[in-house]
Amino acid sequence: MRSMDATQFKHLAKTIVDLYPTEVTATYYIPGLKKKSPGGKLYSQYNNYRTKLDAVGLCFRKKNQNVSGDPRNSIENAEVTEDVIVDAMQVIKSLNWNDTALFYECWNMTFDERQRLLATEIGVLQYINSFPYLRQVDVGYDVIALDGRKKYPSLADDKKEMFLKISPFIMQKLQNVKSEPMVVNLIRKYSHSNGQTKALLALSLIPFLFRPVIIGKRKKGNTGDDITKASKSHAYRNFFSNFETHEEMINYRNKVGCTGNLALYSIGNLNENPHALITIGDVEYVLTDCFKGFQNDICIRH
Repeated sequence: MRSMDATQFKHLAKTIVDLYPTEVTATYYIPGLKKKSPGGKLYSQYNNYRTKLDAVGLCFRKKNQNVSGDPRNSIENAEVTEDVIVDAMQVIKSLNWNDTALFYECWNMTFDERQRLLATEIGVLQYINSFPYLRQVDVGYDVIALDGRKKYPSLADDKKEMFLKISPFIMQKLQNVKSEPMVVNLIRKYSHSNGQTKALLALSLIPFLFRPVIIGKRKKGNTGDDITKASKSHAYRNFFSNFETHEEMINYRNKVGCTGNLALYSIGNLNENPHALITIGDVEYVLTDCFKGFQNDICIRH
């Protein structure tokens, strides 16, 4: 069987799009990027047929073929053009997810383009709504986390042990916070809990160790005090606060009018393996590991 190179794949993909204008070339062929192999329906079918033919001795591959002689090498090193990126963006903005492998290939390929989009004034919810796949609560957050780990490689490492080590120092500092009834009550409630529970409590109460954030600015020449400060309890509720039930969290968000805000919560009794919940507008991502939720929250916030 004769090998195909990147130019031939591009030509075939373009021919299909010419025949079916509603299609995009990225569906059928995506050039390889750096060390990542190419993708798309054409490339997948091509490899499948080569494997089948090779199994019956009809596809003659050299046993000790070096890298420079591998026909896939020219494909993997093919230039990713602006048109390919545009097509890939169309794929990840579509509602057709029959080929999840294709979606992930296009998602990885468009990383730089999407980072430029995030650098604009686009809101987080608007960004998520631009890519409907992200609204799927079971997989959407994992896709977002891919970007976070790519932008911040250190997030790929599990930080749970680090959280467990630093939590006693945080709890020691919190013992001095006598003016906040919420802190006093929560520390008393979980005083006999294990180290993991206290670590979650320590992470959630961190806002009480800092000064309130100033909201607004005093206008020049205005002697009145029109500057407000966010309370520490307000900062706590918008950081990593705990609610015993999902309904309690919903009622709180409706009451204070923050239903459109990005927030991270732990839901359930801290002694009973609560789950993490990341809310963005009407989208909710559930993570079974609260420590992982706390660690990866930066994937969305940044």
